[in-house]
Amino acid sequence: MGALVGAAAAYLLSNESVQRTAIRSVVSLWSTLQGGVEEMKERFRDAEAELHQAATTPPPDSDGEDGPPGSGI
Repeated sequence: MGALVGAAAAYLLSNESVQRTAIRSVVSLWSTLQGGVEEMKERFRDAEAELHQAATTPPPDSDGEDGPPGSGI
């Protein structure tokens, strides 16, 4: 098993084409992960803003009318 790992490591270290492909793959994966983390952060910020908005907005009138209570509007 160790010989197989050693052979794979030697191939990766000596083949420039494989190195370029591996580096491109790692960079692509890293960019995808960063984009996902940023999207998640944005969703958390949106949820936090919605919670803050809900906490600071007074509840609607319970009489079903648009005007002040008792105005008949």
